[in-house]
Amino acid sequence: MRIYSNLKIKILSLWRTQFNIFKSPDNGQNLLLQTYLRIEDLDSTTLLSNPEYNLLAKKGILHQLANEKKIGWVTNYLEKLSEYVGEEI
Repeated sequence: MRIYSNLKIKILSLWRTQFNIFKSPDNGQNLLLQTYLRIEDLDSTTLLSNPEYNLLAKKGILHQLANEKKIGWVTNYLEKLSEYVGEEI
């Protein structure tokens, strides 16, 4: 769990940097792609960990963070999600 938790923190940090560069009010495609690229770039250095956490798993952590509503692909992602589902998030 410690390895997973550390990876999650690092990936959240990568997302935050990319979000500040590529944030958009209506299109998160560039943000997602650039965050993927950073994860790929750092896979064998900063994000190096247990072999069970391969590149695909690390990208999956990014999506788990989104499912937990800790990150999003557009600015005001929580507001937009609330509008989409029709309830407060």
